[in-house]
Amino acid sequence: MKILLCSPYIPKFKDNGGGIVKWAKNIMGYYETYKGDVDIEVMPFDRSIYVHDNLNSFVRMYNGAKDYLGLIGKTYRRIKNEHFDVLHLCSSAQWSVIRDYIVMKMARHKGVAGVIHFHCGRIPKLAEEGGLKWRVLKRVVANASAVIVLDDESRKVLLSYGFDNVHKVANPMGHELMDEIASIGAGVERVSRRVLFVGHVLPSKGVFELVSACAGIKDVELRIVGRVEERVKEELIRIAPADSGKWLHLLGEKTHEEVLHEMLSCDLFVLPSYTEGFPNVIIEAMACGAPIIATGVGAIPEILDSDSASKAGVLVPVNDAEALRNAISTLMDDEDTKRMLSENAVDKVNSSYSVPSVWKNLVCVWKKSVN
Repeated sequence: MKILLCSPYIPKFKDNGGGIVKWAKNIMGYYETYKGDVDIEVMPFDRSIYVHDNLNSFVRMYNGAKDYLGLIGKTYRRIKNEHFDVLHLCSSAQWSVIRDYIVMKMARHKGVAGVIHFHCGRIPKLAEEGGLKWRVLKRVVANASAVIVLDDESRKVLLSYGFDNVHKVANPMGHELMDEIASIGAGVERVSRRVLFVGHVLPSKGVFELVSACAGIKDVELRIVGRVEERVKEELIRIAPADSGKWLHLLGEKTHEEVLHEMLSCDLFVLPSYTEGFPNVIIEAMACGAPIIATGVGAIPEILDSDSASKAGVLVPVNDAEALRNAISTLMDDEDTKRMLSENAVDKVNSSYSVPSVWKNLVCVWKKSVN
């Protein structure tokens, strides 16, 4: 079975790929070792400009249209001139759904099974709002041979609209992640009252609420790791108290090894995002045994098993600094709960998010799509 994997893979600007790039790298790393009866070729679907929240809308849409038209043309030539059984297209379900519709339609016309893989948690919101994105997304799904989503809620929404080709497949952790953690973690101890955030430092990641929350907690240390634009940095410093230099540390970008070291040494890992799909950073924090506080968006409630007795983290409402402050201050002083969350997190990662398990599910979807 021959697969054409269309995904961000070699981004010109590393923040443009995000979790989809990590997913593709993890899958291809495993594939190159355990190929089986599957043959995968990657066609990089990367943007030519750095996309961020502050980018002018016209510039974003103009360059997006130019990039997508070029990629559509390349994809058409590949499936016209070469044989592929499956075209697997990764999508963030933003305005790229227009590109997704054209590619799925094109694959169907050429007799190739089209698999659309939505790496996001916004499908329920799009359905609730209606509008052009949702109408186009439904056409994408209607033309796909199979659909992959990351969370139960997205699957339920699509099933409720009569689509029966929808599968939930989790994102895997890196194939060698546990070995890397074991190597780095030797001798590393958790630092009491240290709170860690890792990610692109944007307002939509809840960083302003996080700083406001920590400002009211005694003897806290907040470490923020990730790319931060100057305007966001200035706003974070502005909303923080005068003594923030003692407890607020904007550390910028770090290597993956350094990030794992931060996760292994933090007291709490916090991700207060407004929206997420299936955040790989949560999986890595769980694998490091970090007690986690996060907002209940996207697949996070399922990842953390938040409603079960064996939950691996604590959920807080979106955009609520007071609730976030209460959760941090309460968990920070509860050693028994932190220990329980840590143990549950490591167990969940090993049982549910290993690459072999996710790979098996992917191959199953590909085979079903061509039948």
